[in-house]
Amino acid sequence: MIFRNLLEDLLTAHGGNPKNTYVFLRLPFLVAPDMEKIERRKEVNKMKKFKQLLSVMSVFSLLLFSTVAPVAGVERHASNENTGAESENTAVIEEQKETEVRNENNADVDNDASAYGYTGENTASYNTGGGEVKTGDASASVNVTTTVNTNDTTVSCGGCTTPGDVTVQNKNTGYDSENTAGAEVESEIKVKNENDADIDNDIYADSDTGSNDASYNTGNALVDTGKATTTVGVTTEANSNSTEVGGGSSGGSLTLKNNGTGADSENVAWADLDVEIEVENENDLDIDNEIDAFGYTGENTASYNTGNATVKTGDGSADVLVDESGNTNETVVGGDGDGFEVLMENMNTGYNSYNELDLELES
Repeated sequence: MIFRNLLEDLLTAHGGNPKNTYVFLRLPFLVAPDMEKIERRKEVNKMKKFKQLLSVMSVFSLLLFSTVAPVAGVERHASNENTGAESENTAVIEEQKETEVRNENNADVDNDASAYGYTGENTASYNTGGGEVKTGDASASVNVTTTVNTNDTTVSCGGCTTPGDVTVQNKNTGYDSENTAGAEVESEIKVKNENDADIDNDIYADSDTGSNDASYNTGNALVDTGKATTTVGVTTEANSNSTEVGGGSSGGSLTLKNNGTGADSENVAWADLDVEIEVENENDLDIDNEIDAFGYTGENTASYNTGNATVKTGDGSADVLVDESGNTNETVVGGDGDGFEVLMENMNTGYNSYNELDLELES
C-alpha cells in the first residue's frame, strides 16, 4: 500500500491520472502483471495489422531496421505518435544478437634432452718418471621451455553488456484509439575455452672431470681436476585463458512512456530486455618431469707411486630449476560504463484512457 501511494503521488506530480494509469515494473518483490492479458492483446493487434495496410507497412519498416542494424550503441525507437481517432496502431522492435567464441586446444608434448661435458677419465701411470694429470673445467647445460594452449579472447562490443538505448512510447494518441509499442531485445554472448595438455620432460645432464688415474709411477704423481658444472632449467606454461567482454562505453538507457493519450484510448508500452553473458573455462593439465643431473670431479686414483702422490679436485655442482604454471583463467566482463538507466512515465493521460507500462529485465 505504501508503494502504491508513492506511485500515485509520483504520477500526479508528472501530470498523470492515477485513476486510469497503470505502471508495471517487474521486480522480485512485486506481483507480476497479467501476462496472459498482454499476450492476448499482442495477438489481437497482429490480426488487426492485416486490416490496415498503412500500419502493416509501418511495422514492417521498423522490423527491418532492427534486424539489419543490431549494433551495440545504436538507439532503438518504437513509437506510435499523433495517431488518429478510433485507429489501431502497433510498433514493435524485435532484435536478437548472438556471439559465440570457442577455443579448443589439445597439446601432447614429449621433450627428451641430454647434455654431456667430460674432461676426465685420464691416465698417467707406469711411468719411470712422475705421472701428472690436469683437466680443464667441464659443463653441461639444458634449458627446455614449453608454452602451449594460450587463449586471448576479446569481444569488443562497446556496451553489449547492457541492452543499449531503447525508447518505447505512445504519444499524442487519438480518441478511442488502440496503441501498442514494444521492444524485445535479446543479446547472448558465449565464450568457451577448452584446453587439454599432456607434457612429458625427460632430461639427462652430466658433467665429469673425475675418474683420472696416476698410479705405479717411479716419481711423483699429481691429479688436478677442473670444475664440473651442470645446469638444467625447465619452464612450462600451459592452459592460460584471458577473456574480456565489453568495453568502457556508456551502459545505455530505457524509456517507456505514454504521453498525451486520447480520451477513451488504450495505450500499452512494453519492453522485454535480456542480456546473457557466459564465459566457460575448462582445463586439463598433466605434467611429468624426469630429470637426471650430475656433476663429477671424484673417483681419481694416485696409488703405488715411488714418490709423492697428490690429488686435487675442482668443485662439482648440479643445479636444477623447474618453473611450472598452468590452468590460469582471467575473465573481465563489462567496463567503466555509466550503468543502465530506466525511465517509466505516464503523462498527460486522457479522460477514461487505459495506460500501461510493462518492463521485464533479465541480465
